[in-house]
Amino acid sequence: MKWKIQLGRHEQPEEIPALARELGVGQAAVRVLWARGIRDSAAAHRFLQPTLADLHDPYLLAGMDRAVPRLQRAIQSKEKILLYGDYDVDGTSSVVLLTTVIRL
Repeated sequence: MKWKIQLGRHEQPEEIPALARELGVGQAAVRVLWARGIRDSAAAHRFLQPTLADLHDPYLLAGMDRAVPRLQRAIQSKEKILLYGDYDVDGTSSVVLLTTVIRL
C-alpha cells in the first residue's frame, strides 16, 4: 500500500517538525495529521488518545432512540440477536466488540 499525502516533501509547513517533536512522533505521522486538518498538539492528542468525552453522542445516529430499548429488551429476555458486519477489519472488529459487550 502506498500512502499519498497532498503536501509535497519540500512543501511542508515549518510547524510540522516542531509539532512532531512536541508529540514525540515522526514527521510523516504529523504530515498525515496535518492533511486531516489537525494542526496543534491539543487537537493531535484528542485524535491520537481520545477520551470518552471526545466521542460523538451515539444518539445522533438515526434510529438509536428505538434501537437501544429494543436491544435492552432482547438482552433481558435472552433472545437471540443477529449481528451483521462488513468483511473488512473495522466490520469484523465491530461485530466482535459488540458481541463481547452484549455477552457481558
